[in-house]
Amino acid sequence: MIETRIVGGYTVVVVHGKLMGGPETTEFSSYITVLGKSGIDKLILDLSDVPWINSAGIGALIASFVSFKKANGVIRFANPSSKVKDVLAITKLITVLDVCDSVDSAQKER
Repeated sequence: MIETRIVGGYTVVVVHGKLMGGPETTEFSSYITVLGKSGIDKLILDLSDVPWINSAGIGALIASFVSFKKANGVIRFANPSSKVKDVLAITKLITVLDVCDSVDSAQKER
């Protein structure tokens, strides 16, 4: 399930559930694509309720990152659960993706 709200000029997408491939990951990818095509240019993905992620989920995060960067948009990843943060660290993506500890910190311009 995905929830969306506007906070401080950013569209915040709260992702619920695992990103392990299958329909959840497909729904996530499609949703992010629609947001990008609708002109959203400041996005925060709140990953606090994503308990686990695998290579398919990582691929969806990278695709989101690349599509927003190509469109000169801003995309930040906030509140990763400890397991998701571990996967991002192991894959070194934590150094590539803009990962923040909270939605509040993600809103601050860098």
